[in-house]
Amino acid sequence: MKFIHPFLLALGFFSRIPVPPKPDFKPADMAGISAYFPLVGWIISAVMGVVYIALHQLLPHGVSILCMLAVGLWLTGALHEDGLADTVDGLGGGLDRERALTIMHDSRVGSYGVLALGMMLLLKFSTLSGMSTGGMLWAVFAGHSLSRLAGVWLMQTLDYVRPQGKGGGMTQPLGKRALAFAMLTGLLPLLGAAWFIPPWSLPLVLLAVALVWWWFRAMLQRRLGGYTGDCVGAMQQLTEVMFYLGVLACLSQ
Repeated sequence: MKFIHPFLLALGFFSRIPVPPKPDFKPADMAGISAYFPLVGWIISAVMGVVYIALHQLLPHGVSILCMLAVGLWLTGALHEDGLADTVDGLGGGLDRERALTIMHDSRVGSYGVLALGMMLLLKFSTLSGMSTGGMLWAVFAGHSLSRLAGVWLMQTLDYVRPQGKGGGMTQPLGKRALAFAMLTGLLPLLGAAWFIPPWSLPLVLLAVALVWWWFRAMLQRRLGGYTGDCVGAMQQLTEVMFYLGVLACLSQ
């Protein structure tokens, strides 16, 4: 039960998948659920993969991928994509910290956010369309878990800069065991790399993802002095697409 309750909270928070309501919910119950962020990625990507396999019996590779991506957006409620748009709007339009945070809090999407979303979706579709079926399905599975682990590490290494809300307990740093669980579930899908990309290339792909993570974290530290929930979503999106780009580059060699 110690595993089930926080996992269901994480699944309900990070996706639109229905979960049983928790009686007497308190914000403190959210503490530690970020450890299950990569595991939620397993479920989201697995459903996406099933959708692709079913549709690909009737439709071309590219069309099936587009439908798969649409299902992924529905499953998450575009939570992370919304975070990307808000973060890019804030960083692009805010000349100082307070203005950037105000723009990020605005529910409207500006030109920077629209452009970021368009480019992100186009990059995902283009990179995944350039892979074989097996390699693409593995890349989606591994990319969803690894990118969510990147979000966990952002939360571990920066301060939360907004007043605590309903999910406030989630912003507390994870303990060693919880962080180890997040690491395990975030990295385990990478073991499948040997079947799809050259063995020597995985460290290069991970280095590219790590550089994107470091660059974006440094920008958030400099511009905001920490992170918001939107920034976690933006980090997930940036590292996911960087993983796809790295895998495609290795397959093209």
